[in-house]
Amino acid sequence: MSETTARFELPYIMPSQAQKHVTHNEALREIDALVQIAVASRSTTTPPPEPSEGAAYLVPDMDASGPFAGREGLFACFRDGAWSFRAPAVGWIVYVEDEARLTVLSTEGWLTVTPGESDMLSVASLGINTAAESFNRLAVKSDSALLCHAAETGGSGDVRLVLNKLNAGSSATLLLQDNWSGRAELGLAGDDNLTIRMSADGTTFTQALTVDRDSARVKIGNSSQPANAPLHVRDARTFTGGYAKPFKAHSENAATGDTIQFSFGQSETNYNQAEFNFKLQGGPGSASNFFALGLFGLPQIIKAIGTGAVQFPAIGTTASAANAFIDGGAANSLLRSTSSLKYKADIEPLDPQYAEALMALEPIWYRSTCVADDPAWSWYGFAAEDVAAIDPRLVHFGYGDDDYETVDITDDEGKPHPERVLKEGAQKSPQGVAYDRFAVIQHLLIRRLTQRIADIEVRLAAL
Repeated sequence: MSETTARFELPYIMPSQAQKHVTHNEALREIDALVQIAVASRSTTTPPPEPSEGAAYLVPDMDASGPFAGREGLFACFRDGAWSFRAPAVGWIVYVEDEARLTVLSTEGWLTVTPGESDMLSVASLGINTAAESFNRLAVKSDSALLCHAAETGGSGDVRLVLNKLNAGSSATLLLQDNWSGRAELGLAGDDNLTIRMSADGTTFTQALTVDRDSARVKIGNSSQPANAPLHVRDARTFTGGYAKPFKAHSENAATGDTIQFSFGQSETNYNQAEFNFKLQGGPGSASNFFALGLFGLPQIIKAIGTGAVQFPAIGTTASAANAFIDGGAANSLLRSTSSLKYKADIEPLDPQYAEALMALEPIWYRSTCVADDPAWSWYGFAAEDVAAIDPRLVHFGYGDDDYETVDITDDEGKPHPERVLKEGAQKSPQGVAYDRFAVIQHLLIRRLTQRIADIEVRLAAL
């Protein structure tokens, strides 16, 4: 009869054996080490200098040193102040603590029974509360899903969900479904432009919004043409007569027609329905081609017609002096006139030499060749160039008609559009006489003449 068991070689208590308790205790120690085996590591080549009682390791197959030297591949257990070693047998199941996994010894070596953290770095498919499949390798069935930053464990605090497609012709999108039928799709759908598109049946999708990948221009509407403005509203609907509304902002609590409306169409004539109203009719230079700004139920406030003229149809009149003027020659701006002392600096008495020099100017009578003036009408005044030669502060400087030229500008769709631009090297020149400033000059002359008359009267009285 053998003195040990067949598998673990535990000692039997023999009939003639003395001190049977020694053999019994030895068997218990072996059982304690070998049943439900747990080792601290299987990669430690040198054991700790002061191991705890019962500490266990699987000695690596190579580079073992210290008490483990020459014990490669063995099971090591620290008992009664010394290391004991045993050769593992096929079928042993060991829990490796520093890997958090179970391993089993086969004829081919140690195999993983349960996946550890490193094994989860690459899995063929994963299903959470549902089954994954070959097409959907990651499947999650849940009321919600959370992706949270990991700043507390050394992360940056950022959270990014990355969808990486193969090439420009592929898609990387987020598809929103209703009962497994697509209704909205957001992402890079077949190109590299950001697109939002909608579907009523999950098959045919209509483009709602596109952001160009190169220019970042935003296009609203379904069209293959690129956007040619930072915000381009394109209406793909077909209308014959009447007017369409490619863009409309409407307040539900306001009266009917209280809108911001951009209207395009040949027959649109009811302009008091629009806050902003663009009418396209006729050709370039036509007075019927104009832009109008008005309020609901009221006349137009401003109207710019195709000839380039600007009209203010609804401005009222007053007997008061003008508080604003349009400076068309200098900057094409509407300015507020002010004579307040708080807008003045470096105040000095007026030099009379300018006033006396202006007296040499010859007033002229003339007919105007301006496009907005009646050629049969006559005018009188001064030539701006003559006034500027004496005092440039008495004229408005700006660009004249001959300083501009018309060139064709090609838009993003390749279509030419005529545009009036300044000629290269153009310089501002006298354009208009500031007749309102003449009153100051005349006031100085009148004061001087009044004083001279008073002096003469005093002398005459003394005769």
